[in-house]
Amino acid sequence: MDRIPSESLRRWARAWESAGAFLARERARRLRAMTDDDVRAAVAVLFGGRPPTRDDRRATGLVEQQRLFRKLR
Repeated sequence: MDRIPSESLRRWARAWESAGAFLARERARRLRAMTDDDVRAAVAVLFGGRPPTRDDRRATGLVEQQRLFRKLR
């Protein structure tokens, strides 16, 4: 097997170090730019289900519970 000159390895490592920093910044930028709907869709893909809709939030009963608590005041 041919040996790769050490200077080539150093250049390769520097290039990937630079690329890694760029990719980390790009990932953070894209995550900050995601909307709530984007996040729901991504989570649904990760867990293999359909993306939840805004109407699904009403199905939890939390809204109804809060309405009942307000009546108790």
